[in-house]
Amino acid sequence: LTGRADPDVVRMLRAARAANIVDEVDAATFRFHHALTRQAIYEALLQAETQALHRRILTALEARDATERTVEELAYHAWQARDAAATLRYSELAGDRARERGMFSDASRYYERIVSAVPDDDARARLHERLGTIATAQGDFARAIAQLEIALELRVALGHLDDAARIAVALAVERSNSGADAVPELEAFLERSAAQLSDRARDGVLVFLARLASALGGFARSEALLGDVSSPATLEPRVRANYLTCRLNASEHRGATGAWRDAARE
Repeated sequence: LTGRADPDVVRMLRAARAANIVDEVDAATFRFHHALTRQAIYEALLQAETQALHRRILTALEARDATERTVEELAYHAWQARDAAATLRYSELAGDRARERGMFSDASRYYERIVSAVPDDDARARLHERLGTIATAQGDFARAIAQLEIALELRVALGHLDDAARIAVALAVERSNSGADAVPELEAFLERSAAQLSDRARDGVLVFLARLASALGGFARSEALLGDVSSPATLEPRVRANYLTCRLNASEHRGATGAWRDAARE
């Protein structure tokens, strides 16, 4: 990064160690003796200088073998260099990695850093949905609802109705968890979009509406909704589990032992 010859770098590092500015960790690694020293040196630089340094670091990291760098390093230096394209690319990857590891606060930080700057609504919808799922995992229903509402609006505007259906169901879950009545808005979504949904997406909405109706004691309504499901045998596992639970509940309510056994066997 300095462009200096190795002997010059070694000489400077020896002087810095003698002045108690850095410590030698091993033959190839040095670190600042105290975080405040690092901060003081960093803050003495102009922003133009720090951005240029971070850009050079980013370029050097990108040129290294993948085993010698981390996506978190790339995301940090891209962000500090104010490199918009690289920040979008690496921050989303770093956010995905943190989310997969259950590091939700870190994932949120990476996503929030870029969500307002992404160049298209498809990517923005994806990030808002991920922020919503993270808020759900953290038990923050209000924040989850706010993020999912934005994602839903973007997907509808883009005409991505199957994706919108998935988000609408997730939004209904969060509204239910927060104590709100989730049925009217989900029914309204289905009424507006049913003709444009695939059978799979429509069935998913119908089953969740049936699940809500069943939970509220509306067993007749639940059975009516289940009757509109186009292909019960090909439902996704989670959706099918809800489908069968609704059938069990309705059969038990009616005292229909045979129907209950059939659902239980399935």
